Amino acid sequence: MITIVGMADGKKENLTLRAWDAVQNAPKLFLQTAQIPFGEEVGREYTAFDDLFAKAEDFDGLKKEAAETLVEAAKDTDIVFCVLGDVLQNQLAQATAEKAAKPGIPIEVIAGLPCGGQALSEAMAAGEVALGGAHTISALAYDGTYDRKKGLLIYEIDSAFLAGEIKIQLLRELSEDKTIYIYKENETPQAIALEDLDRQVEYDYSFCAYIPPTPLAAKTGFSYADLVEIMVCLRAKDGCPWDREQTHDSLKRYLVEEAYEVFDAIKAQDMDMLYDELGDVLLQVVFHAEIAKEHRAFDALDISTAICKKMINRHPHVFADTEADTSEKVLKNWEKIKAKEKGIENFRHNLKDVPKAMPALMRAQKVQKRAAACGFDWDGPALPMEKVFEELEELKQDIADKKDPTTEFGDVLFAVTNLARHLKLESETVLYVGVEKFISRFSAMERLAEAQSRSLADMTLEEMDVLWEQAKNDLKNESEF
Repeated sequence: MITIVGMADGKKENLTLRAWDAVQNAPKLFLQTAQIPFGEEVGREYTAFDDLFAKAEDFDGLKKEAAETLVEAAKDTDIVFCVLGDVLQNQLAQATAEKAAKPGIPIEVIAGLPCGGQALSEAMAAGEVALGGAHTISALAYDGTYDRKKGLLIYEIDSAFLAGEIKIQLLRELSEDKTIYIYKENETPQAIALEDLDRQVEYDYSFCAYIPPTPLAAKTGFSYADLVEIMVCLRAKDGCPWDREQTHDSLKRYLVEEAYEVFDAIKAQDMDMLYDELGDVLLQVVFHAEIAKEHRAFDALDISTAICKKMINRHPHVFADTEADTSEKVLKNWEKIKAKEKGIENFRHNLKDVPKAMPALMRAQKVQKRAAACGFDWDGPALPMEKVFEELEELKQDIADKKDPTTEFGDVLFAVTNLARHLKLESETVLYVGVEKFISRFSAMERLAEAQSRSLADMTLEEMDVLWEQAKNDLKNESEF
């Protein structure tokens, strides 16, 4: 058996009784390092990994070699391996447990206390931390998470490199002049700017950094949770009058507008614009979530839960044992699962499931695609092309007979959309391209008129047509639209 023991900050007085008892009674004892306060008090033989730390080329190699040494030793006798801080966050402990699982060597864990416990006590004594007001985590386990409402104590920052990695993560949310506090064994807590975290003279296992709580408005980077909190503030009684007045119905047009602005950003390949517009879409999601929460209908967690469940359920080839090695198979499975979720039992239900609020061209193409799923479709674009001309003739006849052309014009658009589908084009997208092309040519035509000191409003249609043809010829790179 391998018993892994957490040594807290390495001071005997901070060890649990169970941890000290395991150290004293171990058949064979290993220490992560002998450079710890209680190293001289062990009073018995042990093996430490200091030499391994010194010669290892990288941390992954260190973990691998240490784990192999421990597992090999455990084949002959029970061993105890003492690690700094919390066993559950110590990467040497994790690597050892994973290595021991292969030959089936059992693992026992004596968790111990966080290495930052003493530093946290010093911070509390200095008045920098309130009781229960801080999270603690080891430097190697830190993933960038920061709850601005609570302090954060990061311990075992044993190198300038590790301090630099932590600083980079914190700077995503905090300003470089944010005041933090550093602690080191037998030294007085010191206030420094965050930017100086990796510029200290010495680092060792006892080096800790405490990041105090931060007001929301003082952050420089924000999370989804921050956005939810901002929306709560805006909808509060003392918040924003306009935001408080909004309802699901009043907001619906904004969601559509923001989605189209995302579309524009993608077409322009403008990444700065894209993340900004995606933020506007996310705001609409959070806005609706807060309104629903106030009416006890649902909240932001329900939204994220719903989509996560949906994605897991609709990707059984990733999260279960279904096989789907091509995009076509993935989409086929997706539609089957979606139909089952929505209780769609036949093809007509599937057509009616296409949202009515969807843009008409997009909705038409989606309906046609679903109808084709049962074989109700032409083979290739030739017949859809004939259908377009057929519908145009019927429209011409209605116009000649002075009838309402609404229905036949709708049939023409539906037929053209069906032709686009057979040509593997998205009607909404190609119409967007056509509109942009028209705007570009019209703008060029007007510039040509201005070059002649004329206004389009004062020109005849024939004169404008001449400039239109010239603009058309001058625009050589229309594909960009």
